[in-house]
Amino acid sequence: MAEAEVVSDEVRRRRWNWIGHVLRREPTDDCAVALGWTPEGRRKRGRPKTTWRRMVEVERNGAGWSSWNAASRAASDRKQWKQVVQAVCAFWRGES
Repeated sequence: MAEAEVVSDEVRRRRWNWIGHVLRREPTDDCAVALGWTPEGRRKRGRPKTTWRRMVEVERNGAGWSSWNAASRAASDRKQWKQVVQAVCAFWRGES
């Protein structure tokens, strides 16, 4: 496996661990609000349409969670969330 693939897998795993942390917080917490926030308007010409949120939502849907509420229910149990993240990251890597 190339070095870049290893780094991207680690970044993805840490991102989903952080998302689990945010999903366990109060819904009024700034991080939880930011996770559901949609910016208004359009991006300037030449800017990529891919945003962090769009990328994460594609990964979320690929993992089997159709909404943030479904992911939040899964994240409510920390041990289960850790196992799910490891399994999902292995699936993305093609180890399943």
